[in-house]
Amino acid sequence: MEIIEILREASNRIYKNVKDLAGTEQAAGDFGRGAGGDISRNIDIVAEKTVLDYLKEINFECIVLGEECGRVELSDNPKGYIIIDAIDGSANAVRGVPFFYVHWHLQLRINLVQLQMQLLQI
Repeated sequence: MEIIEILREASNRIYKNVKDLAGTEQAAGDFGRGAGGDISRNIDIVAEKTVLDYLKEINFECIVLGEECGRVELSDNPKGYIIIDAIDGSANAVRGVPFFYVHWHLQLRINLVQLQMQLLQI
C-alpha cells in the first residue's frame, strides 16, 4: 500500500470516529496535558487512538510522535516518523465549529550510505 493511501485511510478512520463527537459534551473532557503541552480532550484521544490502532493493524513500521501520546515506537526497525496532531483545532471541534483537521508530517529515513553509493553510480 502506498504511503498516501495509508495516510488517507487513517484520516478517513479518524473522520468516521469523530464526526458525531464534534460539538457534543462527549468531545470535551479534560484528560490532563498531552505530550505537546495542551489540554487533551476526548476527541483528541479518540482521534489519536484511531491512528495508532490502524498503524498497528497494518504493521506500519514507524515511530509516532503524537501531540497527546508523545513518542510511540511501533517497530524495532522503524522506517521513519509520523508526527501527528490528530485533531488540529480541538477547541473548534469541541464547540462544533467545523474548522478542524488532521495535521500530518511524515519523515522517512534515508540510509545515507546507500544514497551516497547510488549517487556515485550515476
